[in-house]
Amino acid sequence: MPRERRVVIVENLLTPTELRKKICEALLVVLGVPSVLFIPSHLCATFPFSTDYALVVDVGYTETLAIPVAEGVVMLSSWEISNIGAMKLENRVRELLEKYGLVEKCERLCGIGEEEWNIIKEEANIIEEICARFAFCCPRERGLAIQTFGDQHGFPPIKSVKVPLGTDFLIVPGFVREAACEVFFENSDDDSSLQQIIHSIVEKCPLDLRKLMFKSILLIGGSTLIPGFLSRLKEEIVELAKSSVSKTRQCESVRFYRFPNQANESYLAWIGGSMLGSLQEPVQVRSVSRETWMKEHILPDWTDYVAYGIPCGKSELDR
Repeated sequence: MPRERRVVIVENLLTPTELRKKICEALLVVLGVPSVLFIPSHLCATFPFSTDYALVVDVGYTETLAIPVAEGVVMLSSWEISNIGAMKLENRVRELLEKYGLVEKCERLCGIGEEEWNIIKEEANIIEEICARFAFCCPRERGLAIQTFGDQHGFPPIKSVKVPLGTDFLIVPGFVREAACEVFFENSDDDSSLQQIIHSIVEKCPLDLRKLMFKSILLIGGSTLIPGFLSRLKEEIVELAKSSVSKTRQCESVRFYRFPNQANESYLAWIGGSMLGSLQEPVQVRSVSRETWMKEHILPDWTDYVAYGIPCGKSELDR
């Protein structure tokens, strides 16, 4: 029964306070649960690895949000955000298909017509399937050539693949497969690339943490499971560090946390949340109780608990 269970909510770091208050009101007042605990998803993702330090990079659908974690504290002064994500990858695939895609009809190849595009738009999973199954990140040298020269990059071609499209087949050229993921690593005036985000965060960290953060990168999000993603990102991070001697020394060793079962890496935050929920004492101490909420309507952030080490509900003077 809801009235007998404490609730742990794994939340986005940028969740508006008003939304959090409405959730509290619904759970504590309407449903009558004993307590509610909000915890940042970036922090939860570190629990399965039993680590106190990590640079957590969440490559989501609409954006990439990255923040360092040190001693169980999300370092809010060092977070970075960019508009690159799975949605931008899907948009890039559409753009490339418009230019290079083909349709096989009765063993005859032709361009993608309006009828075929209508099928692709109606069945959104076609683009998603291309991103998940056929896209990959190529090595940095080849990637830079693709960014500079396009399909005339001069490297050996990649094999095309067929995707069912109604009664026909959509031909996804090899260039589309290898070029789409460049969206994560391109240098742009509008959006920071992944390697730029990571370097920017490390520069904001204290000196004694910078080298450690390069050794403790934790990637979450389905896009990070694309073949070649980690090796390409490592290349980009190391190459960007060559701009200064100090960065090169800090970046001598770039390491990533990896889960034994990669299929579960998309759910690291939820796995961490369930691990926390199984521990009674931390949940009880750091939760917002129904009595406190009804009396004071105070909803502190996770960092408030870390800073003061006391249960919710005490005034600033008491703290």
